[in-house]
Amino acid sequence: GADNKMKLWDINTESEIVNFITYLNKDYIIMTPDNYYLCSRNGVKVIAFVIGNNAYPPEQYDMRYNRPDIVLKRIGLASDDLIEAYRKAYLKRLKKMNFNENMFNNDFQLPEVKLLTEKIPLSTEERNLKFQIKAEDAKYNLDRLNVFVNDVPVYGAAGINLKDNNSKVYQGELNIELSKQKNKIKISVLNEKGIESLYLTFDIKYETKFSKPDLYILTIGASFYNDSKYILKYASKDACDIA
Repeated sequence: GADNKMKLWDINTESEIVNFITYLNKDYIIMTPDNYYLCSRNGVKVIAFVIGNNAYPPEQYDMRYNRPDIVLKRIGLASDDLIEAYRKAYLKRLKKMNFNENMFNNDFQLPEVKLLTEKIPLSTEERNLKFQIKAEDAKYNLDRLNVFVNDVPVYGAAGINLKDNNSKVYQGELNIELSKQKNKIKISVLNEKGIESLYLTFDIKYETKFSKPDLYILTIGASFYNDSKYILKYASKDACDIA
């Protein structure tokens, strides 16, 4: 097509099945008309969700719409085993995040998170950074607060539990331990429908004198197995040599 998309149609029903979009000839995304998608590692860089006059990155809706199992089933060429494997992987992801498919909704209600502390310094000599935030949703209760330092989740994949509050608003103080030198802080909130807010993002530099860290090394090398087909000649030697 003139829009650089390749479309797959069902000629019997005259309905569109999927769109194929390529990115720099090495990445891709395949999308259904109802927003489900399957993509390569960087494929999501070519899309955004547009609601009204606002465009949102696909990460905001990834938990619901990143569904390779649905896309492959619609196309109709993948094996049932592959489709089921993708579905099980998706359900495992939802379980890990304490969500289920019945929690999703179609109204694209987006929660918000705001920084209440007026001045965040560009740099600090303090190891810990304290600041106030406010998270809210106009329609649904809040589920969790995510905090990242240099893209590492400070409170784990599940974040800070807000579900037990049964509230659309959360206000509180965060106390974050900074890493040496540059720290990129990202904060988001999810509502009970699995929709994530846009990230609240800022940078701060932790100025501290360099100290040599402790180094711990654990090496594991197994050379011998009950099944002789799997015996490796140098695995244990390599592990010892690295240590």
